[in-house]
Amino acid sequence: DAKVEFYIDGNLFKTITTDVPFIKGQFWAGVWFPNNWAGQPEFDTDYLLIDWVKIKPFNQPNDELRRTDSGHLQ
Repeated sequence: DAKVEFYIDGNLFKTITTDVPFIKGQFWAGVWFPNNWAGQPEFDTDYLLIDWVKIKPFNQPNDELRRTDSGHLQ
C-alpha cells in the first residue's frame, strides 16, 4: 500500500496513507514568514539549521517520472 512516512530524529512522526503522490517530487527546505498569516515578524533576519535530510523513495510500481522545466527527469 502506498504511504509516506515522516521521521524526526529517527522516530516515526507521521504516516500518511491517503492522497499519496505517485509522481516523484522535489524536496525544498527554507525559512519564510507568510505575510499576516502568522503575525508580523519582529526581526530582519532569521536562520534555519538543518543537520541532515534523508529521502528514501519507496519506488512503488505505479510511480511516474516527469521532466522538470529544465528537462531533467525527477
